[in-house]
Amino acid sequence: EVESGISEQPLSLDEIVDGAVNRSKNAFSDGVHYAIGLESGLIPVKHTKSGYMDIGACAIYDGTDVHLGLTPAFEFTDPNVFRMVIEDRVNLSEAMKRAGHTASEYIGWEQGSVGIATKGRMTRKDQMKHSITCALVHIDT
Repeated sequence: EVESGISEQPLSLDEIVDGAVNRSKNAFSDGVHYAIGLESGLIPVKHTKSGYMDIGACAIYDGTDVHLGLTPAFEFTDPNVFRMVIEDRVNLSEAMKRAGHTASEYIGWEQGSVGIATKGRMTRKDQMKHSITCALVHIDT
């Protein structure tokens, strides 16, 4: 775990990408070829019921360049969850807990909000794998 250098609950694509990039650069050290940074958050999206979707980013840093990829995005089915994040300024884990969807203190280390939303059909780990695969597109190995 490394510092993201952003707010606890990112609320824009720029902030999510910045967090992933910062994490990848903070994880990079001598003898390492690549460092990976992952970050998730909410982004405003027109035509959604809540106004927001959850999305994640991967940044792979090779000591010179950053290679980016994104996850699939989704809107949680309970509109109160995203409302609490935006209006009450709580993180997504706290909002999910308050809404009664989990007892977990930090859902990101478990199935994530996508795991709860999909009833386990896709977990946060599955979701983040897509961003890693997409970031690898620019790496010629």
